[in-house]
Amino acid sequence: MGRRHELKRVEADRRLDQLLESEEGRGRYWADLLEACKRDPMIALLESTLELPGDVIECGVYRGGTLAKIFRTVSKCSADKQVFACDSFEGFPEEDVGRIDVGYFRFLSRIRKNSESAMMYRRG
Repeated sequence: MGRRHELKRVEADRRLDQLLESEEGRGRYWADLLEACKRDPMIALLESTLELPGDVIECGVYRGGTLAKIFRTVSKCSADKQVFACDSFEGFPEEDVGRIDVGYFRFLSRIRKNSESAMMYRRG
């Protein structure tokens, strides 16, 4: 990933932060998240397993985008399940993976903000 790609991510995060500042913006985020879930084959797979016993875990949350979709889906379809997220926040040993796995901007604060935004709107 190049620097320009990373700058686009930072700008997208800034726009999301602005959106989440208002109740209307959080509502739009929640609705947009639902639309993103409808288009995501991984979420379709998750939905097909929600009747099974147990909770949901994501390993390797990166920046929290998929985690938000998982949380959105579970809260809509199976509110009794808990969602857990795990990440080393340090990446993997460089000799074992490519540059994309240890890229820039893996901020714990960004991941927390993405997941807290989804949870805050659900509670609200």
